[in-house]
Amino acid sequence: MIGFSINGVSGSNLFGTVSNGKANVTVAGSLGNGGANMIAVGESQETDIPQALK
Repeated sequence: MIGFSINGVSGSNLFGTVSNGKANVTVAGSLGNGGANMIAVGESQETDIPQALK
């Protein structure tokens, strides 16, 4: 399993782990002046990762 952390735009952060060619991601951040906080967690966010990360 590979752990990774990616800094996104607008101060949002993306954290996750890669296992069996899948990425489980957690997104936590805020969207500008709107003050909207978003958290997406769990296997429902499981997605195929690029070949380069395998």
